[in-house]
Amino acid sequence: MTGTAIETIKKIVGDFIKKRSNDLLSITIFGTDAALIVVPTMETQLLEKSLERVQASQVGYQTAIGEGLFTALAALFEEEMGKQFTIKDLRNSINKEYLADYAISFAKDMEKRQVLKNKLIVLFTDGIYNIGISPTRPLRLLKRMGIKAYVVAVQASDVTGVDPEVAAQHIEELKEAVESTGGRYYHAENFEEVARFYDEIDSKEKDKIVIDTVAKRKDLYIYPTMVSIALLFVAIFIEHVWIRIP
Repeated sequence: MTGTAIETIKKIVGDFIKKRSNDLLSITIFGTDAALIVVPTMETQLLEKSLERVQASQVGYQTAIGEGLFTALAALFEEEMGKQFTIKDLRNSINKEYLADYAISFAKDMEKRQVLKNKLIVLFTDGIYNIGISPTRPLRLLKRMGIKAYVVAVQASDVTGVDPEVAAQHIEELKEAVESTGGRYYHAENFEEVARFYDEIDSKEKDKIVIDTVAKRKDLYIYPTMVSIALLFVAIFIEHVWIRIP
């Protein structure tokens, strides 16, 4: 991703943060791996400063959308996990063809504690999933827990390392899994549409929330077209995920 593209998406996410000043927001970034940058907070200045520091290739050049989603999910419940549940075991329990008993027990325990309301994940990507766990797996757990996910995606370049037919299948699977949570998959042709979709999400989700931003970042100056960037906020980079919590 070019420097101009990175700065554009950071501005869009920054504007979104300003609109949600009464919400708890978190920032996660993802590329080849994922990393939590800011734990849920209402400190707008901290979020903005952290967003400013996001750089291309900070967590690798590939597109681990599933890792970004899972990291965002874990950030939502880190305080509630305690000694009974661990992030490692939870990840292993969802990384199957079905939700294992451990993941189901986790979902039931969070429901029992009444901590599932007012949570949301918003993810931005300009890439195609090509490494890490399948995005459908953390999304399956989000569906089980009643937590909506939104994905805003812009067209990826040909430089994804994914066969076009496989890429189309990955996109369709991601769209179906996202919409199964009650959220929506947005396909944007340009950054003007990305900004409009973020405004739409802001209008739809007016309750107080905790946003975890997920983003995927890439250095694309070596290519004539933009590849992918992702943020994990509610997530930032240049794949985004936003989470909401009461």
